[in-house]
Amino acid sequence: MPPLFDLTVFVRETEAELRARLEERWRFYKLSPTEMAEKLEVNDMPNVRLVLNHSRKADMEMGGG
Repeated sequence: MPPLFDLTVFVRETEAELRARLEERWRFYKLSPTEMAEKLEVNDMPNVRLVLNHSRKADMEMGGG
């Protein structure tokens, strides 16, 4: 897909901040601590690590991470 874009941007954040935001999301949906831990460890954090460690280089990078 890169040829379809004039510019690519990666918005970087720390893994800790992304985890905190995900925890906030799951609290909003009233998940139990056990359900939240399951979602975070089985799905969310593996995806966070995949994106942070294996995304292709963007033309521009922004963010606090």
